[in-house]
Amino acid sequence: MNDMIEKAIARARRWVEESATVETKKDLIFQAKVAKMLDHPEDKLLFMELLDQSFRAQEPSRALEQFRHILASHSEASFLTSLERVLMAMLRNFGPMVPTFALNQVVRYIREETADVVIHGEKTPFHKHLQSRKASGIQTNVNFIGEAVLGEAEAEKRMQKYIAALEGDDVSYISVKISTIFSQIDSLAFDWTLEKLEEKLARLYTAAKKNGKFINLDMEEYRDLALTIHAFMRTLERPEFKDLYAGIVLQAYLPDTPEWQVRLTEWAKARVKNGGSPVKVRIVKGANMEMEQCEASIEGWPMVTFDKKSHTDANYKKMLDFALLPENIEAVRIGVASHNLFDIAYAYELAEQNGVLGKIIFEMLEGIAVASQKIIKQEHGEILLYAPTAAKEEFVNAIAYLVRRLDENTAEENFLRHAFGLKVGSREWELLRDGFERSHLQKGELRETPKRTQNRRTESHEVHGTYESGIFANDPSTDWSLEANRQWAKELIDIWDFRKRPPLEAAIVVNGEPITKERKQLTATDHAYPDGSVIVGTFPLAT
Repeated sequence: MNDMIEKAIARARRWVEESATVETKKDLIFQAKVAKMLDHPEDKLLFMELLDQSFRAQEPSRALEQFRHILASHSEASFLTSLERVLMAMLRNFGPMVPTFALNQVVRYIREETADVVIHGEKTPFHKHLQSRKASGIQTNVNFIGEAVLGEAEAEKRMQKYIAALEGDDVSYISVKISTIFSQIDSLAFDWTLEKLEEKLARLYTAAKKNGKFINLDMEEYRDLALTIHAFMRTLERPEFKDLYAGIVLQAYLPDTPEWQVRLTEWAKARVKNGGSPVKVRIVKGANMEMEQCEASIEGWPMVTFDKKSHTDANYKKMLDFALLPENIEAVRIGVASHNLFDIAYAYELAEQNGVLGKIIFEMLEGIAVASQKIIKQEHGEILLYAPTAAKEEFVNAIAYLVRRLDENTAEENFLRHAFGLKVGSREWELLRDGFERSHLQKGELRETPKRTQNRRTESHEVHGTYESGIFANDPSTDWSLEANRQWAKELIDIWDFRKRPPLEAAIVVNGEPITKERKQLTATDHAYPDGSVIVGTFPLAT
């Protein structure tokens, strides 16, 4: 076995043993709840349904009705405490009499129970939490929960919220998704979208530079990958941001991410060589698996991520191997974002061997595996916690985050599923260690090209319908996130752009003879130009 892997396993073993000595009573209660939920999959389903479905309706009576319906559709969850069982009974029996009060109590209780994972966004508790972290020497990456905006008015509200945070005293580091600052993202209109994103990011970067703050660009769906990276590089190429330190996330569950990592690194090296600031890359495994599966199935596209969890883990290590080379980390600082103690230990050993340990930071989720966080901080001296936050009126957005975290962290192959109460030498320990070793051996066999290769410029246009094949299949939609397809569309537009070509002249055909003369002629214009300035062609009217 590779010496680096042996060292990483030894360090992970020590961390697991030390974590057990710093666990609090609160940690043990949480572990017991998770363990019960994992032993009874139907409990997990109940909990996810309650979170996901009960708060969509704005009318309290309707929301409460859905809550009671879900409770009635399942047997009572085993993970509930005695107090929670009493509250559920009261909700079922007396809730309809006072629906607004009952629903508010439910939301209040869930918010309190999840406050360690989703920080309360109201001014006082938010300030108190950040000050507490600061006093403990822990950096906080604040994520103001809220997904894609639906209009530019909403986008501007989000922009103002980010800018206010950057100008305030509490927040020093925030994460931003491009879909929260611009509502009209369109992969087909790539260049136009990029221009708009550059304008928006420039406003945020200006506030960050003025106040000495850090902005991290979060990565979302695959379709936004190229846009996010190009917007990041293009905005930082502005002269006023030459010395701004900023960051971006890369996801290891995509086979094509290492190629983007290389491109970013070469760009950053040139930036530093020209006197600019380094940038930071936060390496994660992935965050939107369910969304990618949903989109792929609807559109008829291949799944963009690796098929095997071990391949994602292998790609993560491969990215670390490249990132932690001394010649690369001078231009690209690294955030090692994971809860897998084996992978964190691997990064630690590799960084120490390469003499770059002081140029990386370990990043974990707020409120998750707290004992491990304490040990990592003791070992490395610093840690950064990703801290989602939402006020009460934004809690419906936090619900989506909680559901996703629950689903990810209880998946069979996920480290966190087995991490609660993990003992060295146990079956779970052996399972996780074997997976770590296996993924290391798979680094050399990974696919390095994108899973989606659709190219409308070169594909065959033969039609094989249901009748010929005997199988119904929708024709895949055109994937505009792929550069080849965007180029194909541009070429078609150029061909049919009547600003660049003469108008067409149509004729009436009678008995095989075209007739154009002695008829009233009408002019057709391109409706993309409402002033009628672009003429598509002329045609005669029949009698």
